[in-house]
Amino acid sequence: MSVNRNILVALIFIWSVLAAAAGAENCNRTRAAFDVGSGATKMVVAKIDICQQLIVSVLLRQARKVAYNDALASNQQGQLPQSIVDRGINALLELKVLAVDVGATEFVGVATSAFRRATNGSLVVKQILKRSGILVKIISQRQEAILGYLAVESRFELPGPFSGRKLVVWDIGGGSMQITARDTNNFLVYQGKLASVSFKRQVIRDILGMDLMRVKSPNPIGARGEQGITLAQKSAKQSVPKELKQILTSGAQVVGIGGVHYYSVRNRVAPQQSYYRRKQLYLAAMAGMKLSDQQLDSAYAATEVTNLMLVVGYMLGLNIDRVDVMKVNMADGVLLRRD
Repeated sequence: MSVNRNILVALIFIWSVLAAAAGAENCNRTRAAFDVGSGATKMVVAKIDICQQLIVSVLLRQARKVAYNDALASNQQGQLPQSIVDRGINALLELKVLAVDVGATEFVGVATSAFRRATNGSLVVKQILKRSGILVKIISQRQEAILGYLAVESRFELPGPFSGRKLVVWDIGGGSMQITARDTNNFLVYQGKLASVSFKRQVIRDILGMDLMRVKSPNPIGARGEQGITLAQKSAKQSVPKELKQILTSGAQVVGIGGVHYYSVRNRVAPQQSYYRRKQLYLAAMAGMKLSDQQLDSAYAATEVTNLMLVVGYMLGLNIDRVDVMKVNMADGVLLRRD
């Protein structure tokens, strides 16, 4: 009898181990997430635990420039032309190959501002699915903001000097800007239209007085660039909600995410640091106004200086002295989405 009992206990133990292993296997995924932004397509590949909603390890980060916003702005029908759609799908296919090489078996993505505004945005994401096998969903600007905030919150441990401070996440894309904070269980979200590409175009048209159909880069901007900083400063003062301004003035920690903050601005101002200050940024913007595209030496030269102007203008308008930067974009937020 005791022998049978021992066998039964052993069988239960083995079953529980196998069940736990099977459960762990069912929870674990290697997923590639894509952020199909207005100016670039970003990809993050990671091992994730969908049961615990955890990113276990990031395997790969890659990005490709795809100027959806510029192409949309130049199209009289308000559509994404087939030429940019083809370029975008080729970029996705190229990234997907890299993802498969590191073990990805699931592929999901989100599309943002340019796709929201394009009259053929929904048709384009259907074409993306058919040609690449990647399911891309067009998300609202508020969803975009919350995804970015949660991506930071899931990875961010407040260092000592910032303990107990409110977190504000500032994301600038090609066609939209989001500033997001939590108020108990609610999200406070600023949904701005002034962003990397849209601000560049405004500088070309309204400050430099040039034809947008002929001129794609404002560089060198020259002394009139200071007017662009003032324009951004006024936008921040007039359009950001009072509740967010109150959080910012209470000493909140501002974390900048996305390519504008992490790559463009940081690399021009303080490439060895994980933060930058307003004074550094202002000096870099003033110096950058003298530079041509060739001197800037960047695939994104057309927006490098106007990005500096935009960010410092908002920092002035919102009285932000320091921005901590994090290597996070929408793809990080998409990794753990259940839908």
